[in-house]
Amino acid sequence: MWHDPYPPPHGGDLRGREAVFRDVFDKAAELTSGSTQLWAEDVMATDRNAVALVSWSSRYRGRSMESRELALFRIEDGTIREAWFYPEAPEEARAFFE
Repeated sequence: MWHDPYPPPHGGDLRGREAVFRDVFDKAAELTSGSTQLWAEDVMATDRNAVALVSWSSRYRGRSMESRELALFRIEDGTIREAWFYPEAPEEARAFFE
């Protein structure tokens, strides 16, 4: 499960690796002309959970934005089973991607 607060096709509630790569990464890369960059600021992890502070920048429809978000992952058997994302500026980020 992938819970991303951005509107589809940049996010949404998705199930399965194929849906995440198709609907989030591939489609978002296409719509932003490959301009989106992600980098981890900090990561804390155990064998069951991981938390990352992720910074990102993107260009979309002639506009640019840079922000951060908190990513929370539930891990089972070394595989991400569920991911939740919490933007630093949710309303601004949502408006940017709509």
